[in-house]
Order: sequence, then structure tokens, then C-alpha cells
Amino acid sequence: MELLVLESKSWRFCCNLSEITTHVLLKIAEFSFCDSLTVCYEKNESSPFLHGLKGPTILESSTNIIHAGLCNSTRLVIQNLTLHSGANANLMGFKGNLLKSYESMCDWRLLFEQQLPTAMQEEEQLWDCLSKLNHQFTLPAVVFNSCGLAKKFLKQCKSSDVDVKGTLRELLCDENWFLRSSNFKTIVETGVVPNIFCCGPKPTIVDIILLFYIAEIVRKPFSCKLCSLSEFAELRRWFSVMLLKFEENLNNVKSFSIPDLLRIVDVEESSVISIDWLIASTDTGYKRNPDQANQGRWLPRGDKRKDILSATLDSVGTPVNEQHPNLEWMQAFQWGSLPDHVNVGNFVPLKRAERKKEQVLNIVAACLPLCRPGYTVVDFCSGGGHVGLLLAHLLPDCRIVLLDNKLESLQQAEARVEQGGVSNVQLLHCSIEQLQMNFEVGVSLHACGASTDIVLSVCFRHKAHFAICPCCYGNIRFAQNVTHPRSGLFKRAQVSTEHFSSLTKGADNSSDEKLREICMNLVDFDRLEEAKDVGYKYSVLTKMHPASCSPKNNIIIASFDPIQPI
Repeated sequence: MELLVLESKSWRFCCNLSEITTHVLLKIAEFSFCDSLTVCYEKNESSPFLHGLKGPTILESSTNIIHAGLCNSTRLVIQNLTLHSGANANLMGFKGNLLKSYESMCDWRLLFEQQLPTAMQEEEQLWDCLSKLNHQFTLPAVVFNSCGLAKKFLKQCKSSDVDVKGTLRELLCDENWFLRSSNFKTIVETGVVPNIFCCGPKPTIVDIILLFYIAEIVRKPFSCKLCSLSEFAELRRWFSVMLLKFEENLNNVKSFSIPDLLRIVDVEESSVISIDWLIASTDTGYKRNPDQANQGRWLPRGDKRKDILSATLDSVGTPVNEQHPNLEWMQAFQWGSLPDHVNVGNFVPLKRAERKKEQVLNIVAACLPLCRPGYTVVDFCSGGGHVGLLLAHLLPDCRIVLLDNKLESLQQAEARVEQGGVSNVQLLHCSIEQLQMNFEVGVSLHACGASTDIVLSVCFRHKAHFAICPCCYGNIRFAQNVTHPRSGLFKRAQVSTEHFSSLTKGADNSSDEKLREICMNLVDFDRLEEAKDVGYKYSVLTKMHPASCSPKNNIIIASFDPIQPI
């Protein structure tokens, strides 16, 4: 397999070659490191994981963690630049969290890693993507303490009596150029911060990624209106600002001509313009629906609640919680016999240690009957490796993959792997959907919200056995390409999406234990019924033992083979 090698004075990355996302990453690396970056190609067959991950995949020379996905890879490149040179530190956003959490920035991650790469092949889809982006710039920015920030900007704004004009380059020479705009002052007077850039008034890592995507689009043989961005006024404004804002860095990117790109989008760098042209026309009256993302409400009170529950139970039946299939093995298990790097109690605060050990033991015990020598077992949303490292110890003939999108958690797991000299564990820093390699068993402990549904979908696609303990049932808003209810049984029973969303909210109800259990069972029953729909022969809905170890104590297990205790 041929790898793209990016090398600077203090670090070395090896990337797989795939689609446009890797091309964008290379441009970002050239942008970040300028002339200190060396680019070459070399053969490498040492890591089969490079074949099994979607998008740019990075092997870092100083760690055993494999990074996958354009967002994770870009964060890594820019963080290394910041670490070694101190530059671009502000590009990572508030507390350095932009594109870090899969949930918090789902829309941008989805755009960069799925929608735009697909839309680049189809002009109609691309037009839709650009239309949505153009509209994004007209909405108020979603920033921390937006009202306080608007007041701060208002104090800094200069007099609006002066109509500031100049060439594009002249207007951008000041770091806080937007404060000289009367239009900007008018907007912040309403308590709103405009989206001058993708995530507010300052450029971020999101803008850097989008810049290279748009540069690719305007140079491709699409229609004239699309390439010139003539129908996307706000996107065209943003693109022009970005080209000159980062002119020094962009001049070091190969095959990247700022004059040519400005000419394509019909912007004259030398023309005198008003600074107000550079400020997005913000819809200051726009109000986000606080419940829009939640896709449902809390389960209604009184008679309506009874109607929803009774109608659902009457139409699909009452789910039955079976005994844990590996209860005897759990009861005989001794934590004291484990090496230090595996014992969960050594890595969890004392007051949580006992409950966490019970949770980990329950999901591991549910997973063990599904495993055979030579299997690959993927621990999704693995965190610091509590589940995966115990599996690796108990299953030395299996390959255990710890997959998580939080790099800090994987670094903790890596330290434990090195401490124990573990050889059958691989660490993957990526989102769940980016896993394309074959595996036989999927396991997950308290994957938040729709992450459970995404894990299920990946297991279905690879026909893998699974043992999953769901969590945060009410938080289903981040699922992509997943509709609820999932199973044919619930759809035939005409359980509506609205009623199902109410069930997921009821499953998170902390004040009514009986209601919570009924709703949890119904949601997980739907998941197991879908497993039957796609061909799984055996399935179990069970609870952790003791049930008090967690309020989210359901475990769903499905297999193509009989599930026997070990």
C-alpha cells in the first residue's frame, strides 16, 4: 500500500491515499507548515487498519494510535503546528474544542466527511450543500456567551458615522477590521454576533477546511454559476476574505493561486469597496427552537402518557428481560487476580470504583460467549479502555480494537497498554462510521444516545455479533441515516416517530423508575427486533447484575449462533 508521508522538523505522519479528503488534508498541512513540510510517498503494508478506515488515516511516528477522518487529522496537524511553533493557537475555538466532539459539531463533521465528498461527484447535490452553507452565514453565530460577546464588541466598535472604504486588502489589514463596520455595529446592538466566518467573527479550523473544499469546487468543471459562486453572495464574500486573510500561508500551498481564484469568483482585489460588504447580512430576528434538535418532548403526563404506553405495549407486546446469559461466570470472577493495568479500580475514583467494575464485568460477561479464537472484537466508544483491556486479557487469541473519538481517552488507554505490555490491542481515534474493516464482535458500554444506534448499524453492515449497553436514550438527535422506530414490528404497529421519541425521553426519566424501565425496554426491544429483521438468529434483552450498578442497566445481545454461557 502506498502512503503519503508528511514530514517536518519535529514530527512525521503517514497518511493513506483516498478520495478528496486526503487531498484537502495535504493542502491544510502545506498551509500550516509552509516550506518546512516535506512530502513524499513510500510503500507500507504494516498496518491493515489503513485499509479499513474511511477518509485520511494518519500513523503518527510517536504513538501507537491511528487517527482517521478529515476532522481528526486536521486537528492533529494544526495542534502539532501550535505545539512546535505557537502559531494558529486560536483556530481551535473556545477551549480548543472545535470538531473535537462528534456530538457537539456533528453538522460540520457530517459536511466535511460525508456530504461534500459525495456532492463533489454530483452538481445538484453540491448546489444544495452550497445553498445551506450560504444560508449559514446569515444566521446568528452560536458562540459561548453570545450576549456578553456582543456587548464587548459594541464597546469596541468605532463611530458608525464614517463610511470606511478601501480595497479588499486594505480593509483586512487590521486584525479587528470588522469593528470599523457600521453594519457590524448595527447587528451587535441587537445582542447578536454575526457569522463573519463559519463559527462567528473570527476564523477557525472549520474555515480552514472549508476554504480548501471551496477552492477545489471553483476550479472544477462545474457550471459557471456554481464555480463563480455568483448565486451564493455570502459564501463568495467569505471566500474572498479568507483568501486574503491567510494570503501568506496560502502562497506556500502548491498549485494555489489567489489571483486566479479571485478572478474565478469575480472579485477585484484592487476595487474600492465599503467595509460593510464584508459583513454578512444577519437575520437578527432568527430564534433557534430549543427542542428542534431533540426530535420529541418528554413523555406527556396523565391520560396521554397512559395512552401512548398502553397503545405501544398492546401493539408490539411487553418486552421480557431474561437472566444474564453468563451470570455464574460473573459471580465467580475475582478482580484481585488481574494485573494492575487491567483492574478498573486502579483508574476510577474510589467512590465510583465498585459500580464501574460491576458495569464493566456485566458487558464483558455478555460479550465472552460471542467470541472465538482469531476473532476481531471492536470496543466502540471505548474511553480509557476498561472494557477492551479486560477483554484483551481474557481473550489473548483475539484482536481487540479500542475505538473512540476522544483522543485524551485513547492516550490513557495507550499508557495502560504500554504498562501491561499488551500485544493484541489496537487503538483507533475516529468516529464510529469511519470503521470499514471486517470484525466479528462489537461491544459497547454506555455509548451515548444515538451512538448506540450507529454502533448497531455498523454491526449489521458487517454481520457482527454484538453486546451493547445503551445510554442517554433521550439523546437521539445526532443519528444520521437512522430513522425511529427502527424495526418492522414497530412500524407495522404504526408507532409514530413522535411517540417513539416520547418513549426515548421517558427512558431518561429519573423521577419514575417504573416508567423509565418500561420505556427503556421498549426502545431496546425495537433495536433487537431490527436485528431479527436483518438476519440475526438469537437475541437477548437482559439487565446488569445487580441492576443497581447503573440506572441505564439494559444489555442487548444478538448473534447468528446460539448464545451459551462459558
